Amino acid sequence: MHIVEGPIDRGRLGPADVLVPAATSYAVHDANQDRVVAPYIVEAANLPVTASAEEKLRRRGCVIVPDVVADSGTNAW
Repeated sequence: MHIVEGPIDRGRLGPADVLVPAATSYAVHDANQDRVVAPYIVEAANLPVTASAEEKLRRRGCVIVPDVVADSGTNAW
């Protein structure tokens, strides 16, 4: 598995198996969604992908696990 760390807007996004935006809302948006090459996104932050970017990513075949699902275990304890 290839792991890439760092903000998307700083040019650190490279080939990865899973993208996990975990600290900032709206980290993936229309201006940078075309740089996402990972086939899977797991939303660990609240609303890290804008609705319009999500639509474009899904059309390209990207599977997105919503923040509500990905973060649900953290509320259980």
